[in-house]
Amino acid sequence: MADYFTEFSTVIPYTSIEERDWLVQELSEENDDYRTPCLFKDEEKEKSIWMYSDGECDLERLTDIICRFQEEFTKSDGW
Repeated sequence: MADYFTEFSTVIPYTSIEERDWLVQELSEENDDYRTPCLFKDEEKEKSIWMYSDGECDLERLTDIICRFQEEFTKSDGW
């Protein structure tokens, strides 16, 4: 059986503490059905969250988080 890995690295900028806190909360959330969607680090100096994967991630859940972030904070531009 083949092993499939997804590796990526991207940053999503934020403009306020509220946006940062929302992203960190969503990216940190775990429950019995799933673990966090990817690895991430708050890059405070750059006002962005660095999201990355070294092989395992939940892209569907991560995409949902990013879409909700853009809707919640009225982000019309891509990044």
